[in-house]
Amino acid sequence: FDTTGIYNDYSVYLCNGIASGTTAVSSGRVNQAISFTSSTSYFQSQCFPKMRASDQSFSFSLWINPTSMTGGGTLVHLSSNLYGNGSTCYDPLVFTSSGALVSQWITTGPTSVSNVEGPVISANTWTHIAVVYGSTNGVRLFINGQFSTSSPNAGSLNLADPNNPWYITLGNKSPLGSSASVNCLSGSISISSGGFSGSIDEFRLYNRELNNQEICVLANP
Repeated sequence: FDTTGIYNDYSVYLCNGIASGTTAVSSGRVNQAISFTSSTSYFQSQCFPKMRASDQSFSFSLWINPTSMTGGGTLVHLSSNLYGNGSTCYDPLVFTSSGALVSQWITTGPTSVSNVEGPVISANTWTHIAVVYGSTNGVRLFINGQFSTSSPNAGSLNLADPNNPWYITLGNKSPLGSSASVNCLSGSISISSGGFSGSIDEFRLYNRELNNQEICVLANP
């Protein structure tokens, strides 16, 4: 997010994005960051999963700096259409109403979501978050380079059609804003989807499971 108003992906996948209701701030964790300033702010790119059908391991990481934890908010949202809903949609990374971080993933077909709860995240400070998945280790959540929690099971993870990339939306559950009715899936832990207040920097998506050393490097730029 280092170029104002232009959100290009410089990897070989060229998953460029668009944003609305956001501003570029010079005080990012690494150079500039993108700031979400209203309930309708969002960033979106159609590039998930861009993965190998035979090996659906993945990782994503980002820096966040919430200005407020009141009411929760969505950090990362996945959907089969650009409006935040479609045949399948859910928040892989979202807050509870009390500010605890929750990681979610599809487990059985495109209709069942499991989740695990991480720590409460502090406002007005930069925090690095990484979510990684592999068939041996399952879903694991890392905070500031340190392991936080994991799924109780490993096994397979359902990513629907790996050849038809979904939309990734950052900072909101829909381009239509927090009030949009998108009726998405969620797990047993109660979450609070909607607009995120604060800044996001260095969002990275990988089609493989990062190891602990790689996560540590990302958390210490």
